[in-house]
Amino acid sequence: NAEAEAREEIAGYLRPKYDCTAIFSAQDEHRNRLIVMYTCDIALYHMSASMPQKMGSEVRKERYERAVKWLEGVQAGKIVPDLPPAVGEDGLPSGNSFVYSCQKQLHHNW
Repeated sequence: NAEAEAREEIAGYLRPKYDCTAIFSAQDEHRNRLIVMYTCDIALYHMSASMPQKMGSEVRKERYERAVKWLEGVQAGKIVPDLPPAVGEDGLPSGNSFVYSCQKQLHHNW
């Protein structure tokens, strides 16, 4: 349960810009090591919070807060991790991504 909760919490931050299905289904060297570390930190925080007398909760809370701070940085666009972007059915980036293009330049020779 803690792992599923951690993945959903992370996906809540990343879902608007990144393909969370691809992120969490990646295996071996294709997995983003920071996502793995922060998923573990968040899951361990949730597990330690359910333990009697909150054993070891200070370290877990610190690591949890660091993970959330990183996720907020990613969500704000201040941190750009190496993750697969979310794409729509048309193959273009979805969410809050911008696609820039321009019209053909006009030449007015009189």
